[in-house]
Amino acid sequence: MYEFAKDQVFPEESNDSLTVCIESQWSTDYGLSVGGYAVGNEPIQELIISVNGTEAVCRQKFSRPDIEIRHPGKFVQGFNTYIPRQTVHQIRFDAGNGRKINVRSIGREPRLHGPITISKNENIVPEFIKMVNAEGHELLEIGSRAENSPGSRNLVNHGYVGFDFHDGSNVDVVGDAHKLSSYFPRGKKFGAILSESVLEHIAMPWLVAREISAMLPVAGISCHKVPYMVGLHCLPWDFFRYTVEGLKSLFCPALGFEVLKTSYYINTSVYYKEQTEGDWLHHISPFQIGFLASFIIVRKVKNVDLENFVWSADVTELGEKTYPKEKI
Repeated sequence: MYEFAKDQVFPEESNDSLTVCIESQWSTDYGLSVGGYAVGNEPIQELIISVNGTEAVCRQKFSRPDIEIRHPGKFVQGFNTYIPRQTVHQIRFDAGNGRKINVRSIGREPRLHGPITISKNENIVPEFIKMVNAEGHELLEIGSRAENSPGSRNLVNHGYVGFDFHDGSNVDVVGDAHKLSSYFPRGKKFGAILSESVLEHIAMPWLVAREISAMLPVAGISCHKVPYMVGLHCLPWDFFRYTVEGLKSLFCPALGFEVLKTSYYINTSVYYKEQTEGDWLHHISPFQIGFLASFIIVRKVKNVDLENFVWSADVTELGEKTYPKEKI
């Protein structure tokens, strides 16, 4: 959603001029992101952005009907781009009394705590879709509304059903995922079930995991993409963030699942906009491992008595878990 400043006034434009409006920007020592839109009298074929001598062609371009309506007859182009760079800082230390100081940069590598292995940094949903087609599964997609995502209807070959809380484009069945199986005939199974950026908006995801187990036959597969380090969105219906380990605990052996593959996607670090001198977290957070999203692909390997299943299993039934002894 974009908001246009009603009192914004553009300068007089010549026939070949282009007005660029920057709506958002942020930067770190490693890059700068800038987004906004351009308005001109001629089509905008290419937009090159330069920061301190570093140039980048803007490749993420899109229409802006909210701006076009305010500039009839003009050509409007929305844009977002990220420009990698390496910022050089001059750092000086002074101990007083003319004391000589030797400064050495020893660097610091991101570190993990406990017995954690980071899987390959990739989006594994395309791999899951290939499995769906190769194994001949009908696909049920939870959160299929096209307003949220394009959906996977046109990517599968053996049937597709779109399920969403709201009606809309690409939705075949409207309902609450907490009661997923109740919207289909008794005994109905789907060979594959997918959700992308949905589970963070589920108030009780453990119930949805149970429902997914109920809707899958033995040998059926399921894939889920969820945010890990993403800002608040769709409030107030924003409940959870997931690590890969959290997904493993949700789609666990106690519910009949076997993990086939997990992955994190896009390295991310945390930087605080407000910092205090005594806050030690802002010193270590940029060096902690973080990712934009987490992925999991599981296969159902056994049936479970879901009528009597309750989330009171011993933690060992959720998978191997060892809480690290060392401090953060």
